[in-house]
Amino acid sequence: MGITMQICRMNYNDLSDNGRKAKFHCYGVGIFDVFSGQDPYVNKSECSYIEKSAIPPGQYWIVDRPVGSIANQVRGTALDMIHGTNHSQWFGLYPIDFKMHRDGKGANPREHRELCDRGE
Repeated sequence: MGITMQICRMNYNDLSDNGRKAKFHCYGVGIFDVFSGQDPYVNKSECSYIEKSAIPPGQYWIVDRPVGSIANQVRGTALDMIHGTNHSQWFGLYPIDFKMHRDGKGANPREHRELCDRGE
């Protein structure tokens, strides 16, 4: 029996009204609102070479989101109540080749760095 891989793509051009969530399209499954990156790099794929920025382009496995320690679970529950989120519905992405691509390979990192530094 072989492994079937779900084909998904991130659409950074299709954002929520406040620009905080991008659309993650999984063909045959659905479209999911996802968070990608932390301020000031939220949903800016050209900044993906920076730690805690948007998810770099690539292929990923969809995995259960780790729940962490009891302290982390309590913290997550508190944040859910404050922000109106639900961490139990979140999922994780793990790169198929087991590496995070934050070095700009396959792209022009200098060009991306200039765009990101200008805040575009």
